[in-house]
Amino acid sequence: MDGTITVQVLNDSGVEYGDVTLVFACVSLSNADEILENSLKLYPNPVINILTIESNSVAISNVEIYSILGKKIKEINSNFSFITTDNLSSGIYFIKIYSENGFTIRKFLKR
Repeated sequence: MDGTITVQVLNDSGVEYGDVTLVFACVSLSNADEILENSLKLYPNPVINILTIESNSVAISNVEIYSILGKKIKEINSNFSFITTDNLSSGIYFIKIYSENGFTIRKFLKR
């Protein structure tokens, strides 16, 4: 359901700073995104050194790893099956996996 929410922002003393309006929209996956999502296996999660991506029916074209804050950490353009994570600090990351028809985003934990 699409919509708008207005939130009143207060400081610790209860004094109003102002209002913040949040606008949101529901988005459904396209058929191509859904096929990609259902064809991928990402393991182990949590990962220590090597993250494995298996895709049984869709060719992966590109992979990007993002920090929990949304900063792109790594881009991989080949050899997607085994991704080295030695250079990543422990924490939560997002991996964006592209195919020719769309992309999917998964979360993983680096130990």
